Amino acid sequence: MEQLYAEHSALREEQFGNLVPSSNQLLGPRLTQDIKNIELANTIYIAEQYRGLRYDDGLGNSTVGIGWNIDPNKNIERNEATIQFINGQGGRQYTLEGLQEGREILQPEDAVKIMNFHIGLSRDEASKLFNMSKVNRTQQSILTDMSFQLGSTSLSKFTQLIKTLNPMEILRSTAFTTQTPMRFAKHFVKWVNSDTSLSSQQKLDLKENAIKFTRNKKVKNISNRNKVSEVLKILGGISATSN
Repeated sequence: MEQLYAEHSALREEQFGNLVPSSNQLLGPRLTQDIKNIELANTIYIAEQYRGLRYDDGLGNSTVGIGWNIDPNKNIERNEATIQFINGQGGRQYTLEGLQEGREILQPEDAVKIMNFHIGLSRDEASKLFNMSKVNRTQQSILTDMSFQLGSTSLSKFTQLIKTLNPMEILRSTAFTTQTPMRFAKHFVKWVNSDTSLSSQQKLDLKENAIKFTRNKKVKNISNRNKVSEVLKILGGISATSN
C-alpha cells in the first residue's frame, strides 16, 4: 500500500483526481472516522493523505505523516516543537533526523496527533496575519488550511488578501497557478459561497472573473499535473444564490 504514495499526496489529487485510492487503509477505520468528525481536519487529510515514511512532496520538500514538512532547512523551530510535542505523548519516541532520513516510520496515530497539533499552530499563525473578526468560520478554516499547507512565511506574502480579503487574491497566488490549483480553486469556491454579504450578482461576477482568469493564456498550463477543465469544473460550483 505504501508504494501508492511515492509522490506527495497533496499533488496526487492534482494529477489523478479520485483515481488514486485514499490512505484510509493505512490509518484504519477508527482514525479515519476520528478525522471525519472534524471538518477542517478531514479537509486537510483529503488533500494530504498519510504516509509513514519520508517522501518528496513534488516540490523538493521532505514530508512525512499528513503533510508535515520536515525539510531540514525549513520550519526548524516548528519541527523541533513538533518532536517535543509528540515525544511528550507517552508513546513511541522519534528523532527529527530519523524521520528526515527515512530511518523511522511515523505511526498513523501519531501522524493524526501531529496534524491536529499543526492545525492549532496554523490557526494561530493565520490569526496573526488576518483580522479573523472580519471573516466567517468557513473563511477562517480556509486561511488555517492555507497556513497549514504553505506555512506562515508564505502566507504572509498574500499581502493583498490580508489587506482586502478579496477572494480573487487566492487565485492570483503561485499556489494556484503552479502548485495545487484544485485545492486553491476549492478554497475560492468555499470562500465565495459562504459569504453572506455578497449578492447573487456579486457571486456571479466573481465566478466569471475566476473562470476568465483561469482561461487566461498566462496560466492555461496551470499545472503539468492537472487539466484546466478540472479547475473550471470546481469553479463552476459557485452558487449564485445570495444568503
